[in-house]
Amino acid sequence: MMSEAKNIIEEHETLLGEVSSLKELLDEASEKIEKLTLEASEKSEELKKIQEEKTSLEEELDAKVSENEELEEQVRSLTLEEDALEKKVSEKLNEIGVEPVSLDSEQEEYDHAKAWGEISDPIEKTNFYRQHKEKILGGLK
Repeated sequence: MMSEAKNIIEEHETLLGEVSSLKELLDEASEKIEKLTLEASEKSEELKKIQEEKTSLEEELDAKVSENEELEEQVRSLTLEEDALEKKVSEKLNEIGVEPVSLDSEQEEYDHAKAWGEISDPIEKTNFYRQHKEKILGGLK
């Protein structure tokens, strides 16, 4: 009987050691769970902030796209208006007998008065003058 009691006591002590080890493992696991729960909460807050920032940036982008579309429409409208005005000016100049010049012409204007002054042949000079009289006189004023 004694040896049976001794075996029970040894078994009890072994089980107490195992319980103690299991408690330590449980405490470690609980600490890790708390730490991971806290990290998950922090990451969730970070994610929420990033999503809010993303939404804000998307709204800002939408506003800029809308503003850009409005500006493009204004450019189209002004271009049409400019074309109509250029046509109207051209027609008016034709009515009064002046050769129109394109408003968007980037060519350097030809100096007819200077060219006329450089012609030495009297016949050629007279012909040039007759052909470009308005431009020559306009350039000398």
